[in-house]
Amino acid sequence: MHTALYIVVAILALWVIGNIYRHFQNKNKIVRLVEGNCTGCGACIKRCKHKVLEMVSDEQGKYVVVKYPNRCEGCGDCLPKCKYNALEIIKKATAMTK
Repeated sequence: MHTALYIVVAILALWVIGNIYRHFQNKNKIVRLVEGNCTGCGACIKRCKHKVLEMVSDEQGKYVVVKYPNRCEGCGDCLPKCKYNALEIIKKATAMTK
Protein backbone atom coordinates (compact mmCIF):
# COMPACT_ATOMS: atom_id res chain seq x y z
CA MET A 1 0.00 0.00 0.00
CA HIS A 2 2.74 2.47 0.91
CA THR A 3 4.75 1.54 -2.18
CA ALA A 4 1.92 2.62 -4.50
CA LEU A 5 1.61 5.91 -2.62
CA TYR A 6 5.35 6.55 -2.95
CA ILE A 7 5.18 5.85 -6.67
CA VAL A 8 2.28 8.27 -7.15
CA VAL A 9 4.06 10.97 -5.12
CA ALA A 10 7.28 10.42 -7.10
CA ILE A 11 5.43 10.71 -10.43
CA LEU A 12 3.73 13.93 -9.33
CA ALA A 13 7.04 15.36 -8.10
CA LEU A 14 8.75 14.55 -11.42
CA TRP A 15 5.87 16.11 -13.33
CA VAL A 16 6.09 19.34 -11.30
CA ILE A 17 9.89 19.49 -11.57
CA GLY A 18 9.66 18.86 -15.33
CA ASN A 19 7.17 21.69 -15.81
CA ILE A 20 9.30 24.10 -13.77
CA TYR A 21 12.40 23.12 -15.75
CA ARG A 22 10.54 23.55 -19.05
CA HIS A 23 9.32 26.99 -17.99
CA PHE A 24 12.77 28.30 -17.10
CA GLN A 25 14.45 26.69 -20.12
CA ASN A 26 12.00 28.41 -22.49
CA LYS A 27 11.99 31.76 -20.70
CA ASN A 28 14.31 33.36 -23.29
CA LYS A 29 12.57 31.86 -26.32
CA ILE A 30 9.75 33.02 -28.55
CA VAL A 31 7.80 31.74 -31.52
CA ARG A 32 8.50 33.29 -34.93
CA LEU A 33 6.65 33.00 -38.23
CA VAL A 34 8.64 31.65 -41.17
CA GLU A 35 7.49 33.97 -43.93
CA GLY A 36 6.07 32.34 -47.01
CA ASN A 37 5.29 29.02 -45.32
CA CYS A 38 2.00 29.95 -43.63
CA THR A 39 -1.14 28.82 -45.47
CA GLY A 40 -3.58 30.41 -43.03
CA CYS A 41 -5.07 27.12 -41.80
CA GLY A 42 -5.20 28.41 -38.19
CA ALA A 43 -4.30 25.12 -36.50
CA CYS A 44 -1.52 26.80 -34.51
CA ILE A 45 -3.86 29.51 -33.22
CA LYS A 46 -6.20 26.92 -31.75
CA ARG A 47 -3.27 25.18 -30.02
CA CYS A 48 -1.65 28.29 -28.48
CA LYS A 49 -2.87 28.48 -24.89
CA HIS A 50 -1.27 31.91 -24.37
CA LYS A 51 -3.20 33.56 -27.25
CA VAL A 52 -0.02 34.83 -28.91
CA LEU A 53 -0.98 34.19 -32.52
CA GLU A 54 -3.64 35.88 -34.62
CA MET A 55 -4.99 35.48 -38.15
CA VAL A 56 -4.77 38.49 -40.48
CA SER A 57 -5.96 39.06 -44.02
CA ASP A 58 -4.64 41.40 -46.66
CA GLU A 59 -4.21 41.51 -50.43
CA GLN A 60 -1.78 38.56 -50.18
CA GLY A 61 -4.34 36.35 -48.41
CA LYS A 62 -4.79 34.98 -44.91
CA TYR A 63 -1.85 34.18 -42.66
CA VAL A 64 -0.84 34.04 -39.01
CA VAL A 65 1.16 36.71 -37.21
CA VAL A 66 2.77 36.78 -33.78
CA LYS A 67 0.43 39.45 -32.44
CA TYR A 68 1.40 39.37 -28.75
CA PRO A 69 5.06 38.33 -28.46
CA ASN A 70 5.20 39.45 -24.81
CA ARG A 71 2.76 36.65 -23.94
CA CYS A 72 4.83 33.94 -25.64
CA GLU A 73 6.57 31.53 -23.27
CA GLY A 74 8.40 29.62 -25.99
CA CYS A 75 6.66 26.38 -25.05
CA GLY A 76 6.48 25.19 -28.66
CA ASP A 77 3.00 23.70 -28.33
CA CYS A 78 1.97 25.39 -31.59
CA LEU A 79 4.82 23.91 -33.66
CA PRO A 80 3.58 20.33 -34.05
CA LYS A 81 0.19 21.59 -35.28
CA CYS A 82 1.74 23.38 -38.27
CA LYS A 83 2.09 20.96 -41.18
CA TYR A 84 3.88 23.59 -43.27
CA ASN A 85 6.81 24.43 -40.94
CA ALA A 86 5.63 28.02 -40.73
CA LEU A 87 6.63 28.44 -37.08
CA GLU A 88 9.91 28.13 -35.26
CA ILE A 89 11.21 28.81 -31.76
CA ILE A 90 14.08 31.29 -31.55
CA LYS A 91 15.89 33.15 -28.78
CA LYS A 92 14.24 36.44 -27.82
CA ALA A 93 17.49 38.32 -28.44
CA THR A 94 17.46 37.06 -32.05
CA ALA A 95 13.85 38.20 -32.46
CA MET A 96 14.78 41.72 -31.34
CA THR A 97 17.45 42.07 -34.02
CA LYS A 98 15.17 41.03 -36.90
